[in-house]
Amino acid sequence: MVLKTELCRFSGAKIYPGKGIRFVRGDSQMFLFSNSKCKRYFHNRLKPAKLTWTAMYRKQHKKDIHDETVKKRRRATKKPHSRSIVGASLEVIQNKRTEKPEVRDAAREAALREIKERIKKTNKAKVLAKIQKNQTKGNPNYTSGCVPKDQSVNPGYIKTDFANLKANPTKEKAKEKPIAKRGKKRLQKAFWADTASGSS
Repeated sequence: MVLKTELCRFSGAKIYPGKGIRFVRGDSQMFLFSNSKCKRYFHNRLKPAKLTWTAMYRKQHKKDIHDETVKKRRRATKKPHSRSIVGASLEVIQNKRTEKPEVRDAAREAALREIKERIKKTNKAKVLAKIQKNQTKGNPNYTSGCVPKDQSVNPGYIKTDFANLKANPTKEKAKEKPIAKRGKKRLQKAFWADTASGSS
């Protein structure tokens, strides 16, 4: 049977269950002393390091070293062991590790270039497909967002002279002026007049 022992706060001696003196300070800190002598010395504020029979003194002056020394077991350090992974043999992994950074950079650049070219091709194919779709839908002379190629197809198409427009912007504005709005009553009168003349 193993008994739970505690240590004396002053001398460092073992205290067995049912023995010793317990003292609780005002700040709720608990102290356990092996006997009244240790308790008295503690209250008189003596330092245990200065009394030869305390555990602290013996530790400081390197007494009972053979009891305190505990053999330290050395742990065998495990060296990392490299092994092959699924999809890559050990030689391939070793080659990758010893590969020069210049070779690695060149391979990366080549891969990036190839990806960019692939993206360009797909984009071109998309644009061509879009143009063909627009041509099949409506007028073959129209492409999406463009001016008609042949003006004879669309006689209502008006070509704007941009150079002249910049030089004389007021002329163009005068042409584009909307017709003056008539009042509601005027329009009604005109409408009834037209209908009356049409009926007679």
